[in-house]
Formats: sequence, structure tokens, C-alpha cells
Amino acid sequence: MSDGERGLEKRIYLLIGALVPMSFNIASVARPLLAVAVGVPAGILAIIPLASNIAQVFFRPIFGYLSDKHGRKLFIIIATLIYLTSYLLYSIATSPIGIVLASFVIGIGVACLWPSLMALSAENNSDAREAVGTLLMLSFMGSLIGSFFSGIVAEILGWRKTFLLSATITLVAFIIAIFLKEPRIERENISIQTSLRISYNIATRSITRVNSVGLKPILNSYIPVIFLNLGLSQSLIGMFLSLDRLVTSIMQKVSAKISKREFFKPAIINFSALIALMIFALVAAAENLFLSIVSYLAYSLGASLLPTSELAEATEKAGEAKGSGAGGYGVALSTTRILGSSLATFGGSSEFMGLPTTISAIVVSTLALMILSSIGLFVSKSPRSESQT
Repeated sequence: MSDGERGLEKRIYLLIGALVPMSFNIASVARPLLAVAVGVPAGILAIIPLASNIAQVFFRPIFGYLSDKHGRKLFIIIATLIYLTSYLLYSIATSPIGIVLASFVIGIGVACLWPSLMALSAENNSDAREAVGTLLMLSFMGSLIGSFFSGIVAEILGWRKTFLLSATITLVAFIIAIFLKEPRIERENISIQTSLRISYNIATRSITRVNSVGLKPILNSYIPVIFLNLGLSQSLIGMFLSLDRLVTSIMQKVSAKISKREFFKPAIINFSALIALMIFALVAAAENLFLSIVSYLAYSLGASLLPTSELAEATEKAGEAKGSGAGGYGVALSTTRILGSSLATFGGSSEFMGLPTTISAIVVSTLALMILSSIGLFVSKSPRSESQT
């Protein structure tokens, strides 16, 4: 076998990293609209990512530990089957409870897949930032393709059959996972206590620096409804979501190149992204479609610079326990999503400042995370922080 063939064989995990997000995002339009149709109030659509992220906060460190101890392949295979099960549950859901259950199950799949896939990526390349950037770039490209077709598929197939298509794509990822190769590494006999300590130390550090990224799944529940009310068709909404994913995908390679530079300040970038998101909510409330699109893309641009840099740093700091490090980064995102989802649900049910329910949900959650991220700004500027970096 040639070196090129070996290299290709080592990198087929990247296909899984693209196909799984594609399967999820091809239902970007169908998911919230089906939820509303079966009885979930539009103002509390954040309950969908909330259920998923409750599962992730609990299971990410556990699967990170297990993948550090037993290898990555097994848990990647299991994860694809969990995703598939979730899509089948979505396709038969007839009540809000069914939607919440399907979302919780997909959260377990996310918790199982991504610590293993990210750790495998870092292990397959001597430059962790470059490797993670490539994986995330292709993951967001998969998201882009899924989002682009999400509105079209929802209109042609209907919401329930869209989830069957998601299940089919995930089945392909499962088949690919069976043929995965992972590097032969002598696994450390790390204790679960040590693994959890690594995960939660990283989570505590990251939560004030990447919370704008954590809002993305919550926003995906509201954006289709907001833009539908602003006059866009389902197909155009899907195309806009794909543009968002394109920006995010491109920024991963950019982040891998510039994130080691002195001028790159994650806390400042994070806070700036949240400001752009607040502007989006306010101009959307004023029914200004053009400014809504521009301000949302500004938010997306800022938030997109953060995943590669923060995840690469998490795996670097974790040493050989890369699954635990990736799990810690995931805990930070999921904790943000739980906080954001809870506040968005409160905001959406209370009509904060007399705003429409969907806009109120975004304003309340964004305002709270701006307060949280200000802690990250303070820490990043403190002399003690500078001396530790």
C-alpha cells in the first residue's frame, strides 16, 4: 500500500465528521417546524437543544474517559447508531414529549461521537491545531450542505420523511466507521477521577470564552421561525443557513493559522460576537430583513473563529488524555447551551420588553451570556492570567 493510500485510510474519519453534521442539519428547517406542529410553543423552542445539552453535560466526560481508555473507533460506531435512533424517534414523534425524547437521545450521540472523533483527529497529526481545524472545517462543510438543502427537502419530502433521510445518511457514516483505522497508541491507564478533573478544569476555563458558539444550536431553533415571519420561504431560509455554515467552515482554517498570534484574544472575540447577535435581535424585531442578515453574519464570523483554537488548546493541555480534553471543551459548550436554552425559554414565554416571543428568547439569553463572558474579559486582562499563558 502506498503512502498516499495509507494517508487516505487514516483520514476516513473525516468523512464521518462531515456526514453526521450533514444528517443533522438537513433537518434544520424541519426540526423546529415539526416541533411547533406537534404542540411545542414557538417561544420555547429552546427546549429542543436544552434536552440535548443536558444529556451532553452528563455523558461527554464519561465518553471522553472511555475513549481514552479503550480507543476511539468503538465509540464512533456506537455514536452513529445513537444518532440514527434519534432520527427515527423524530420521524414518529406526535407530541412535545416525543420531540424532547428524540433530542435527549441525539445529545447522547453527540457526547459519544465528538470527544472520540476530535481526539482521533489530534492523534493522527503532529499539529493538533491543523488537524482539528481540518476536521471542524469539513464538519461545518457537512453542516453547510445539509442546511442548503434543508428547506428544499422539507418542502418536497415533508418534515417526517426528512428525518428518515437523516437516518439514511447516518447509516452511511456507520458503515464507514466500521472500516476506521486508529493509530496504535499505548493508552494510559487514567483513572476516571483524573479524567473528570481534566474535563471540568478545561470546561471552567472555556465557558467564558466560547459561549457565543454555544448559542448556535439554540439559534437554529429560532432562526427559521424568525425569517419565515420576515418573509423568507423555507428554501431561502435553508440557503441562508448554508451561508452561515460556509462562513463557519472557512473560519476554521483561518483560526488554525492565526490563533497562536498574540493579537488573537478569544474572550474579546467572543464578547464582540455576542454584541453582534444582540444587534441582530433588535433589528429583527424592527423587521429589517437586510440588517438582520448582515448582523447575524457578523455574529457568525466572530463566533466561528473560536472552536478550532479553543478545542486545539483543550486537547493540547490534556496531554495523552485527549478524549477528556475534548470532553471538557464539549462540557463548556453544553453548559452554555443549557444556560442559554433555559434563559431563552424564559424569555420566549415572558415576552421580555414586549418583544415578539422568538426575539425575546434571543435577547434574554444573549444578555445573560454577555454578563458571563465579561468574566472572561476580566480574567484575560489580569496580570495573573498573562503570567500563566
